[in-house]
Amino acid sequence: MESNFMQRPRNPTRPVRVGSITIGGGQPIAVQSMTATHTQDIDATVAQVQALTDAGADVVRIAVDSRKDADALREIRRQTTANLAVDLQENYRLAESVGPYVDKIRYNPGHLYHHERERSWQDKVRYLVQVATEHDCALRVGVNCGSVDPDKRARYAPEDVLSPMLESALDHCQWLDSLGFTVTACRSRTPIRRTSSR
Repeated sequence: MESNFMQRPRNPTRPVRVGSITIGGGQPIAVQSMTATHTQDIDATVAQVQALTDAGADVVRIAVDSRKDADALREIRRQTTANLAVDLQENYRLAESVGPYVDKIRYNPGHLYHHERERSWQDKVRYLVQVATEHDCALRVGVNCGSVDPDKRARYAPEDVLSPMLESALDHCQWLDSLGFTVTACRSRTPIRRTSSR
C-alpha cells in the first residue's frame, strides 16, 4: 500500500522567504533542484534553470567556485526570474560577488576551513550573514559527511560520520539563530544507521 507523503504530519518549522516563495511554517513543501551544467556555460545553465522551473522547481541552485562563475551568475540572473540559490562550494568569500544575484546562499561549514585559517568560523559566518542581510538573501547550512569541521571529526571514531556532522550542524544553527537566520539542511552522501541501546 502506498503512503501519501504529502499527507504525513510535518514538524513545526519557522517560515523563511526565498525569493518569491516561503518555505517552512506550514507552507507547501518547496522543490529545489540543482543545475548540472558548468556555470560559465551561461546558455546551458539558463536553459537548465528554465527547464527545472518548468518542471516545478521552486528554487534552483547553481554552483559557484570561482570569480568567473560569479561573473557568469550575474548574466544568468539577468536572463531568469527563477528563485536562485548559490552553492558557494569551497570559497565562502565569493558571497559578496553573488549576493546581489541570488535569493539564497548555501555554504558548507566544512569548507570554511579552506581559506583564512586564522579567522574563526564564527567570524566567517558573521560575514555571510552581513552579505545575506545586505542583499535580502536567505542562508542555508549545507552540512554533509564529505566535508566536516576537522576539529569535530577528530573527536569521534573514524566510522562515526553522523556525530561530527550533527554537532557541526547544531553549532552553526545555534550561531545563525543568534544572528537571526534559520534556513538549514543536513544530509549525508553515505547511508547512516543510527543505533541506540536501552
